[in-house]
Amino acid sequence: LRPILENRPLGAQTRGAALFESAQTACATCHRRGESRNPLGPDLSTIGAARQPIDLLESILFPSASFARGYEPYIIETDDNEQHAGVIVGEKDGAIQLATAAGKVVSIPANDIASIQASRVSIMPAGLDKALSPQELADLIAYLRSLK
Repeated sequence: LRPILENRPLGAQTRGAALFESAQTACATCHRRGESRNPLGPDLSTIGAARQPIDLLESILFPSASFARGYEPYIIETDDNEQHAGVIVGEKDGAIQLATAAGKVVSIPANDIASIQASRVSIMPAGLDKALSPQELADLIAYLRSLK
């Protein structure tokens, strides 16, 4: 893991930014930087100032190890035995608003809910480290480190 955490040549941040926006990682589907994008995942606008490279790497390698406050995953089961997994983003008109990993917000009427349980599995997919080369992972970390 040492090469991933070491500083890389110039351009790594640019390549990492492109990866962040790409379908290959889908990071930008859930995470925002400032005013941009979906509120499904934590705002990463200042993540580079708040987290060390090892913390960033651990979050990518083990997304279910811990959850940012307000982004805890839940499983909601309805009376007709449907299960919905995601992050509760609010309540509106007597319904729970649940943001799913697909980037959609599902409205589940409160009177249709059989149970709500905290989940131990992040909606951030595991295995991103296997989908990226060590250089790509280093570039992504370099980009995240640049967000201050």
